[in-house]
Amino acid sequence: MSRYYSSILNVLTPAFSSTKSMAFDGVDDYITTGISSSTNNVSISCWMKSSQAVNYNDSRMAFGARPSSGGSNYSIGRIRSQFATPTELNVSLFNTFGTTVLNDGNWHNLIYTFDHTSKEVKAYVDGNTTPEATVTFPAWISNYQPTIGSETISPWFLNGNVDECAIWYSVLGTSDVTAIYNSGVPGDLASLSPEGWWRMGEEATWDGSKWTLVDQGSGGNNGESVNMVEADRETDVPS
Repeated sequence: MSRYYSSILNVLTPAFSSTKSMAFDGVDDYITTGISSSTNNVSISCWMKSSQAVNYNDSRMAFGARPSSGGSNYSIGRIRSQFATPTELNVSLFNTFGTTVLNDGNWHNLIYTFDHTSKEVKAYVDGNTTPEATVTFPAWISNYQPTIGSETISPWFLNGNVDECAIWYSVLGTSDVTAIYNSGVPGDLASLSPEGWWRMGEEATWDGSKWTLVDQGSGGNNGESVNMVEADRETDVPS
């Protein structure tokens, strides 16, 4: 598909096509990124689609990371079920949850921002400029190393599709949240200068044993699949 956008309208430019995503089996699939945020500000964005069944306090991750210190409660990118709605996955920051159901079989855009000075973390869903969750993390949080399809230490394997994963060493603003969501159709992120950007199918190569995802950001950190097969690249994309 192609769309044309105008920067005057605070959306992304120029014409852009997204035709592939990666499917994860919820058992052992994930993609490494080889990137480390060190002690910087961090923002991440991805698109996810899942119908995965969960129970109370189950965690999953489409794209994100836990820090080198502090444990899983201080992860960014975590989605989790809660006592009140044990079959639903929502964005989760420590014990603060969002309200949008993320395992409803529809595509959703997730954006998490972490301000390393204030330690404030926010989670945005589907372009809404009001965060669904906001918390303050401890002062010692640092060194996020993101993966796609799971947080592999815990692990939180996702059963579903993931597309257009990106990371910035900055705190994205609400105008960026609107632009990235782009009325529900992924757009070209180049104008937002991501450190890492893995398109989850476009610019990916299969060597007979693994996928290599070319980093379209400035960091030059290609992603590599683990336990995935060639058929995991699919044409199901946000539209």
